[in-house]
Amino acid sequence: MMSKNVRILLVAVGLVLLGTVSGVTAMNPVPEVRDMLIEAGAEGPVIHLRSTDGLETVHYSPQPGVWVVEMPEISWSDGSAVVSRPDFGIDRAELSRVEEFGKTHSRLTVWLSGPAEMNLAGTADGLTLRFSMLNSGSNSVVFEAADVPEPAQLASLPRVVTSVAPATGDSPAVEPGNIPAVAGHASLLGVECTRSGDGVIVELRGDRALMGRSFILPAPDRLVIDLDGVINRVDQYVFSVGSPLVEKVRVAQFRSLPNPVTRLVVDLESPADYHLTSESQGAVLTIGNADPVAVPVAITEVERHTSNGISASTVISNIGGDGSIKISGVESLSENEFEAIETVTNEPQLTVDPSVAVDPSIAVPPPIAEETPAALPERNPWQADPSQLVEEAAVATELDFPAPAGETYAITEVETGEVQFTGDPISLTLKDADIKDVLKTFSALTQLNIVIDPEVNGSVTVELRDVPWDQALDLILRINGLDYLLENNVLRVSTVSKLTREKNERAAYLAQQEVAQPLKTVVKPVSYASASDVAGLLSGDSYLMSDRGSVVVDNRTNTLIIRDTIDRVEGVLRLIDTLDLPTPQVVIEGRIVETTRTFSRELGVSWGFQSINDAAHGNATGLRFPNSIETKGGVRLPASESAAGFLAMTFGDILNTFNLDFLLSAAESEGVAKIISTPRITTQNLKAASIRSGLQIPVQTIANNTVTVQYVDATLRLQVTPQITAEGTVNLKIDIKKEQPLQSGIITGGNNAPILTRSATTELLVRDGGTTVIGGIYTIDDQDQDNRVPGLWKIPVLGKLFQQNAINQRHDELLIFITPRIVKY
Repeated sequence: MMSKNVRILLVAVGLVLLGTVSGVTAMNPVPEVRDMLIEAGAEGPVIHLRSTDGLETVHYSPQPGVWVVEMPEISWSDGSAVVSRPDFGIDRAELSRVEEFGKTHSRLTVWLSGPAEMNLAGTADGLTLRFSMLNSGSNSVVFEAADVPEPAQLASLPRVVTSVAPATGDSPAVEPGNIPAVAGHASLLGVECTRSGDGVIVELRGDRALMGRSFILPAPDRLVIDLDGVINRVDQYVFSVGSPLVEKVRVAQFRSLPNPVTRLVVDLESPADYHLTSESQGAVLTIGNADPVAVPVAITEVERHTSNGISASTVISNIGGDGSIKISGVESLSENEFEAIETVTNEPQLTVDPSVAVDPSIAVPPPIAEETPAALPERNPWQADPSQLVEEAAVATELDFPAPAGETYAITEVETGEVQFTGDPISLTLKDADIKDVLKTFSALTQLNIVIDPEVNGSVTVELRDVPWDQALDLILRINGLDYLLENNVLRVSTVSKLTREKNERAAYLAQQEVAQPLKTVVKPVSYASASDVAGLLSGDSYLMSDRGSVVVDNRTNTLIIRDTIDRVEGVLRLIDTLDLPTPQVVIEGRIVETTRTFSRELGVSWGFQSINDAAHGNATGLRFPNSIETKGGVRLPASESAAGFLAMTFGDILNTFNLDFLLSAAESEGVAKIISTPRITTQNLKAASIRSGLQIPVQTIANNTVTVQYVDATLRLQVTPQITAEGTVNLKIDIKKEQPLQSGIITGGNNAPILTRSATTELLVRDGGTTVIGGIYTIDDQDQDNRVPGLWKIPVLGKLFQQNAINQRHDELLIFITPRIVKY
């Protein structure tokens, strides 16, 4: 089945072959479609197109049940005519006028109630389309024979331009092929455009996450999103937005299988920021300053006109001096529903030999009615299931048109030197075509003026599929030993040898012209830069000064004395004015924030007892041995000596033969410390700067009876080198350090306090006036200690009398902030 590319490819190759086809003269009038007649036939509906002359057509079926007849350079009245005859098996028939590459064509699109074959035949006054409905089950339509003359039939040949004239014989129709199925690729199922605040949100809905690559095309401003590995299953090509930021959004298949790419083109009213976010079921494109909640843009849907009590024949006639369309039995289309079309000038009729098979040019999506994007577009009854649209999705090309005049043909990567071709993809099948005719075709496609050197000759035989047009042009020129020069919107094509010779002769001429010029001496004072540094850029092997030129530096006044030709001097002075600018300054403020939280709690107990049994106290044991016993014991597990609270008790008898002493001690402390250190310094762009504040600690050492004193820094220091970027951000190389003596941490055996150091060294990019955290340290020191008597501490309840508990917590937090501010003059 023929792809969508064909209707444009055929027109392009028709232009190539125009010079070689006989029987065409510039004086032939352009045929005009006068009216369309729909009636019932023996096997299906029949459509008659009546015209002023024979019609040249290209016909194809993009999907089952849909047939398209292209009539290149055939005139039809402004707007479109739509008619529906379900009783005949035609859900919809639309005769419209389209613009492609500056040419006006007529297009007839027929949506049938089911799959059908089409036989096309020319008549004396136009064209006859006879449809044979294929068996689709019990719901198939039965047609009664109508009194219609049996016309000649032409085969439905894909990728062939057919010149239709009154035929003398019949040809069998070709059954449309089946559309293959494709698996493993993502699908774009819907596009929804919504306005939000000062921006626009474009929601791309798919069957999985969609990833894309984006770039901007200037003049006019366009945002292009390429979705790799995605098949376009959206029926609508154009989504009108009409916001102050976005005019419309267009979507089409940019690259076909096996590596499909769907291209989204956003026509911008002015340059704007954008952001593409991938989601689980698609992606979201945000343009400008869009609010989170958006209101859908109302897109008016063009009303479909249906029949209303129409007789067996429905006639659409082009009558009246104003060119308006009158449809019998159907309400006329309103004026605002007609598509705006430029005035068409009469051009020579194109007649092409039907035996020549071609497949060139770029596919442009056909104009369709815009739909409200609140939900996925519904498929019309005559449209196939998404699985049947694989061929359409695979072969459709990007919808963006060739680059306007004045743009470069390719973008060269500095790193690799590869040429990236950015033209719209085309398909070409040419055999022994004249190179000059091919170049004229490229001129028509790209809207570039072309000048062909008389030495250019040769033929072109190529078979290209979906190749960017600028790459195709480059290949065709190279295989013929040709090259081009692009000056504004004029493309000059000549042989490589001639262009090389002209370049060499031009360079020699300019060199001789420079030698003949008189010398000029100027005195240029330099204000901000160093005159010696600027002179180093101008002199030496640099191309800025000619062989006759010289530069002298006056260091006392920071002035340059320049002597060279007039042209060179003017360029050198402009360069000096560009370089001699005040160096930007940056204020860098660092902030070191330290916080320390401490908590401690201790709970201890001390107790002891003494027992005496002897005759002196009258409580002897009554035994010969042991007759007297003196016993002492206890537990000593108190809290720290600085315990804030204690409880002491003593128990004993009247004879003082048994004593029990008890001491309960407890202590708790909590502290919070906060230290903020803020060094600040101002420096010029790309100039290192340093600031520090603190003290130096003397450290005394003795070696070989020699006393040496060294000083160790304990300071707060900030060292930074800023670089201001062209975007107004600041790139910083930072070394910030804080050192202080730790008085409470003297090491045993040492005579000096240790140095507590906190530092950070890094390189980062910060916006002007922005604050960022370059580093941080968070330390937690938690201790829970129990001192106890083995075994006895396990006794329930009483075990607390045999243990001491101490809890110590210390939390240290360090954060280092940096804030650069560009000084405004």
